[in-house]
Amino acid sequence: MFKMFSCKDISKATCHSDDLNLAEKLNYKMHLLICGNCRKYAHGIEVIGEKFTEVLKKKRNISSEKITQLENRILESIKKNNESE
Repeated sequence: MFKMFSCKDISKATCHSDDLNLAEKLNYKMHLLICGNCRKYAHGIEVIGEKFTEVLKKKRNISSEKITQLENRILESIKKNNESE
């Protein structure tokens, strides 16, 4: 017997939608077609996930060489400030 996901089911499944089997994915998508509130919720979660992924990618793009260069510039600046005092 087929039972469509409830809004509560959708709120739980949204963060794990990649793990759903084929029947569950169809059920999920059918509910989103019908329910505007869940569609907005799922979209919001998707946007948050994309932004979080962007932040992680940006952090990974900072090489240790760039960090070392920045540290050295900061240390040099501190030394110059201390010498002038």
